[in-house]
Amino acid sequence: MKSISPKLYADARKGLIDTDVVMNFMQFDKWENYVEHVSSEWHVNWWKYATVINLPENEDWVEQASSTLFTFNFRDRKYLLPHVASLMDNLQQM
Repeated sequence: MKSISPKLYADARKGLIDTDVVMNFMQFDKWENYVEHVSSEWHVNWWKYATVINLPENEDWVEQASSTLFTFNFRDRKYLLPHVASLMDNLQQM
């Protein structure tokens, strides 16, 4: 995303990206056609968790994706995208 669509990456870095825009850009539905044994379900759910404003209640995928907060020690999911973008920026500088 960073190299192909810098503006979209900048929006994601600020936490201002829309779920539909991400799904359109990432084209998760095509992933399984290109790489064997790759399920896009986890990636779809993570992006939805990070971008959907009003998450549905009592959905398994929401509970599973919320474990990301514990991984990064966040209380609020709004910090996920800026933090991950920051990690990507730091990797590029190495």
